Amino acid sequence: PKFTPGEVANAHSTLWRVLSLFSRAVAPFLPFISDHTHRSLEDLRSDEPLGEARSSRNLQRWDSGASPGISVHLERYPEPWDLKRDAEVEKKMKRVSDVLNLGRYLRDKLKIKLKTPLSRLIIVESNLTTVDEMRAFEEVIKSELNVKSIRYDPQTERYVSLVAKPNCRVLNKRLGNRTDNATFWTHGLTGPHVAELLRLGKIWVPDFYDHIYIDEVTITRRLREG
Repeated sequence: PKFTPGEVANAHSTLWRVLSLFSRAVAPFLPFISDHTHRSLEDLRSDEPLGEARSSRNLQRWDSGASPGISVHLERYPEPWDLKRDAEVEKKMKRVSDVLNLGRYLRDKLKIKLKTPLSRLIIVESNLTTVDEMRAFEEVIKSELNVKSIRYDPQTERYVSLVAKPNCRVLNKRLGNRTDNATFWTHGLTGPHVAELLRLGKIWVPDFYDHIYIDEVTITRRLREG
């Protein structure tokens, strides 16, 4: 694919910042390599021609807190900067990572090597928004897991069984001496009831005359055999 000059500049500045922060982070463990990398990066910054790359906005973008010409061992150790974090992107990538880890686990369990291509991967997901987000990463998933196609199936019960276990500490805060009864009925929740609990966030238990809320239980998924 072709990239615009702006995209290229953004990519270069991002790479520069990552390498600069990385050289400072590993300086205590790789003193010579990190110092060489740091000085080389600072030389690149000082050699930038005047123009947009030297504008105040661009300098701010390139700046990583380092000082030109100074050894990396005289720099401040980098600290996390939460303002640069994108929680939404992290959440999406966490889902992709989960899919990849589960895919590799299943290959290992079934003794199918990664170099063996598979015709299809089925991702079990009932949330349409999540499915749409996953579609943006399909090529990455297919490449990493060596599958030719991906299909989404919203019917979770076909592939996994849902089991709910009571969180007695949380239940006790709300119910007090009724916790034992709630624990008994929580153990009795079947797959469809647990699915409803996941969908609605709570479920009415007639014999208990109260709701059980999703934060009061721990829900696990067990892969069905076959």
